[in-house]
Amino acid sequence: MTNGDGKLLSHGWRPEGFIRFRYDKYCQLAAMYLLGIGSPAHALPPDAWYAWERDPNSYANYHYIGRSVLWTYQYPFAWFDFRGRRENRGSKTDWWANCQAATRARPSRVVL
Repeated sequence: MTNGDGKLLSHGWRPEGFIRFRYDKYCQLAAMYLLGIGSPAHALPPDAWYAWERDPNSYANYHYIGRSVLWTYQYPFAWFDFRGRRENRGSKTDWWANCQAATRARPSRVVL
């Protein structure tokens, strides 16, 4: 699903061809890239994990990567155990801590 790009996944495919937009900023893509890298038949190169942007974000005293809705921080963690895992280059991000910070940063609003 990279359509020759090599590292960044396309948003999909239509009969006319691949959608030109790429998963290139942090979102639920963590799960897709892990599945792609681990594919036994058509694996993405391991460097694909580092191909997407890691935009820093903060709210109150919380600092984390990504600018998206809450489920994009939590969805990959329903399927993959990121505890104790850090990237080995670049930002050296601890994705488990990132998920926790993003979750805590979301202001809770109760409407009655």
